[in-house]
Amino acid sequence: MLSKKTLVATTLICLMLGACGGKYYPIATTWAPAQGTAMSCEQLRVELAAARHIEQQIGEFASAGRNTDGQRPKLYSMARSDADRAALARIAAIEGAIQTRGCPTSA
Repeated sequence: MLSKKTLVATTLICLMLGACGGKYYPIATTWAPAQGTAMSCEQLRVELAAARHIEQQIGEFASAGRNTDGQRPKLYSMARSDADRAALARIAAIEGAIQTRGCPTSA
């Protein structure tokens, strides 16, 4: 018969290993309004493309059932809703900065 300590230790190890098998969605960092004032229109467009790429990765991770490259992104969330919300907020903030600066719509 297993001792109580062995049973508790085994349970904890199983729980920790089970948490490692979840999905990890990339999460966009918050866009500070001051960031856009120091950037050119081209730099803002590059930032917007990067934010849209993160949004695309979130969808890819969700449809693949796991991270496509087998590694967790540097910043991640286990909740897709958090990752979606962060990506949409960053995209909206960058688009707002582009509009405020009066950048042309085409590159």
